[in-house]
Amino acid sequence: MKILQYVFSFFLLLIVVGCSNDPEEVINDFKKELDEVNEISQIKSAFESKGFKSVEEAAAYANSLIQDIKPISRAINEDDYVERISPEVMEVIESMKNIKVDTEASPETLRLQLKEIVQNSTLSPNSQEYNILMNSVDIAVEAIYYAMELEAPTAWKVVKCVAGTAGSAGLGAVGGAGVGTVTLPVIGTVSGTALGGWSGALVGVATFC
Repeated sequence: MKILQYVFSFFLLLIVVGCSNDPEEVINDFKKELDEVNEISQIKSAFESKGFKSVEEAAAYANSLIQDIKPISRAINEDDYVERISPEVMEVIESMKNIKVDTEASPETLRLQLKEIVQNSTLSPNSQEYNILMNSVDIAVEAIYYAMELEAPTAWKVVKCVAGTAGSAGLGAVGGAGVGTVTLPVIGTVSGTALGGWSGALVGVATFC
């Protein structure tokens, strides 16, 4: 599904570039978004290869990977971390957690609902925090898909925890942003933002689902 979206996006990009006053900026933004999607897939694939039997096992492994990376570790411990992020970012994260989830909705509908929260926030669309939180929504949805694969539920509607999971993913992603890139066994080299968001999302799944 994500691959098809980006094939379509590539053709759309060609059209946008042709109409843009700054085609180089458009291309760079597209490449950045594609890299972020690839990172999420890279991390998810690495976790799938481990053959975990439950979300709790996967979350414990995620924690073992990040325990020595202090900004990320603090990011998924909300009580310790909330004082270190801006009120504007925290407001977005709280809004994610408090969203009213329609359990009959599709994953894509919920993804759009969560991204709309970020878009309607007071954060500047050009800020790092805005981009991190937008990316954390994709991470959260992918983590929930992964949890569904582990637990083998029969329908998306049984997942009633997307809001809490998205909030935890956002918290983890913001906390990991200052780490830069990290190289880990099996996973390879990924950004602290992606790893922190994924770890936070799994904690969210384990906690809220």
